[in-house]
Amino acid sequence: MSTQEDKLKAIADAIREKEGSADPIPAGDFPERIRAIQSGGIQLSSIAITVPPDKTGYITGELFDPAGMVVTATYSNGATLIATGWAVEPAGPLPEGLTVATIRYTEGGVSVTVNQPISVSSYWLFGFDINNADSNPATRVSYPGDVHNARFAAAKMDFDTDTFSYGGWPSTPGEKFMPQPCMLNFDGTVAYYLDPNDYTKKADGTASDVADVNFGGNAMMEWPKIFTKRWETDGVYHFRCSDQKLDEDYECWCNYDKNDQEIPYFYTHIFPGFLDDSSRLRSISGQKGATSKTAGAFGTYAGVNGADIWYIEVLADRLLIQDLLVMMFKSTNIKACTGLGTSNYNVIAGTLNTKGMFWGVNAQTDGVKVFGMEHWWGGLSRYLAGWHYSSNGTQCCKITWGTKDGTSGNKYYDNYILIPDSTINYSSASGYVAAMKTMPYGRFPISIKGSSSTYETDSMGFQPVNGPNYAVAGGYARSVGPFSVSLNIRLSATSGYTGAALSCKPLASAQAQS
Repeated sequence: MSTQEDKLKAIADAIREKEGSADPIPAGDFPERIRAIQSGGIQLSSIAITVPPDKTGYITGELFDPAGMVVTATYSNGATLIATGWAVEPAGPLPEGLTVATIRYTEGGVSVTVNQPISVSSYWLFGFDINNADSNPATRVSYPGDVHNARFAAAKMDFDTDTFSYGGWPSTPGEKFMPQPCMLNFDGTVAYYLDPNDYTKKADGTASDVADVNFGGNAMMEWPKIFTKRWETDGVYHFRCSDQKLDEDYECWCNYDKNDQEIPYFYTHIFPGFLDDSSRLRSISGQKGATSKTAGAFGTYAGVNGADIWYIEVLADRLLIQDLLVMMFKSTNIKACTGLGTSNYNVIAGTLNTKGMFWGVNAQTDGVKVFGMEHWWGGLSRYLAGWHYSSNGTQCCKITWGTKDGTSGNKYYDNYILIPDSTINYSSASGYVAAMKTMPYGRFPISIKGSSSTYETDSMGFQPVNGPNYAVAGGYARSVGPFSVSLNIRLSATSGYTGAALSCKPLASAQAQS
């Protein structure tokens, strides 16, 4: 039965009740009876929003999204029906500061309205909360009501259909917090952007230099300025991020150059690093990751690209990406949502060039791709600058290249910040992350009494003896994921299973001129 027939039948039922008749009214008589009742004063009375829309938070210029909203019409005789064909005001782009959208419904010459509360701001605000006491990765994460993603569907990789769904999240590279792939010159300026669905092509469809070792730069992901706020209350971890500094607690930790100047963009690798003939650590497709060097040596090789702006992966970037993954997938078991990552540490870069921004399988036969980066876990382990475990059992970190983080040291290896109450809580030197220490710049594991199916579901190793020990992320074990870290690698150590990858923080002066 059509919606119109449903409507007529409901009104007819109301007519029978009013007239005290149990006899059915033939469908053909509906219009006449309705007109008769309307002439007798029974007509559309009001409408109400009985189910609110999925989205109520908007950014200036967006259009009203009615998805999920149910509007119910009430007639003067008490009959109620689900209304269709209503209109929204304003119909065009939403202006900043608007607090309601008006829904207008007209029937039988009668027009009625109802207001739907919304918020329209010039900035985007996303976030999530984690109930630390809940060990279930899928239920411990929630979307609070103060963020634009309050009613978003979570992102997810469908392993059965080999398709990725962004849910309600931005899907266009360069939109909101989403990075975009590019070829970055050695001087930190963008040569051009890549096709996010096929890195062998430029954004304009022509052939790219993603596999050309003679290109004067590297394949990188360009991230915008992202302000974050992290805090904990009553056992709940809160994460918020925005493109604006909404209060004094918001900070863009990843967007500082060596001189403590804010920069509009920072860059992370697309591929694990290899060493070219000039002893430069590179991010280029088709190459096998370099190993068997110390962390310090890899830092030097990264600097050959540009001593003031290039380095190996840094802690601040990793902490941000961890939180963004939890936010998008609404879970702390990220591997279950995206893929396990490969068990092969001899992977060749570029096998996922045509897999889009996110991709993976529920096995260790293939790599995983998140935010456009290959093998962010799985494959080689990688040194991570700015995090170590001291010989007295305290975790230490350095967040920025310069002094913005409150240190007085240079780069990521002097004058570390001591993380309070961060001694690992376990009798063994390895286990699964079960509790995290909240700091303004991210979360640090402090208990490894979990399991592969609870809390963060990822493994961690540490060794306070004879420290300090360097942080190593990534890795090819089944227990390894985005929260995995080994804090047991001596600064002088080398390994055939451990390499490094690039990061770049261009100078503010250079980005201003580009």
